[in-house]
Amino acid sequence: MGRNIQTFGEVVLEGAINQDGVYVMLRDLNLNAFYCAGASTAPSGKAHYAVGCTYVNMTTGAKYINTGSITSCTFVLQSATPSNTITTAMLMANVVTSGKIDTGVIQVDKVSISAANIISGTTMKQLVAAPAAGSYLELLSCTLAITFGTAAYTGGGNVSIALGTTPITGIISNANSFGKGSNAVIQFNPLAAAATDISALTATALNINVASGAFTNPGTAAGTAVAYVAYRILTTT
Repeated sequence: MGRNIQTFGEVVLEGAINQDGVYVMLRDLNLNAFYCAGASTAPSGKAHYAVGCTYVNMTTGAKYINTGSITSCTFVLQSATPSNTITTAMLMANVVTSGKIDTGVIQVDKVSISAANIISGTTMKQLVAAPAAGSYLELLSCTLAITFGTAAYTGGGNVSIALGTTPITGIISNANSFGKGSNAVIQFNPLAAAATDISALTATALNINVASGAFTNPGTAAGTAVAYVAYRILTTT
């Protein structure tokens, strides 16, 4: 096939010419293929394809980029949807999770609490991991749904939500929480006390805290719980 070459700055526009069974439309000034196409998969290990050269499979429409070298090409298939693309499916109802938005925006986490967690100690369960240094966790609300199972837990003490081991909500008694003989739904409210300096609580995890010792299993207790936590992370430095 004859060549019909026009040069525009540093790009050579070429009439389609067969190279390794590939039609080359654009070359660089060193005459290495820069944009090309073919009826099947991209070539491999061939010379004279510029780094970054695009190859289009004319049968499937798939695009490939040469990440190899000029002397030995390696064409890599490009995703039809770039990793940072927001698709329609991502914006459908109930699919945008807390992990996909900025931590300064309100986050809502659902945390499962097992029977083993309930009797594990005075720090029963971590609800939210500690933020980075210079940031603190602002609790907006926490609802605890307890599902009774066979028997109530014994022992324990007042239950609250804490930053580390420092309670930041009101309390509920052991008898009305994990020591109760039926299901319970508990709304923990942030303490309505005078303003407090919490600078010492930056980079601190949010936990379920039990005063006066851990709950115990009398033998058949099998209750579990789920905590729904609304919070945001604020940077203070």
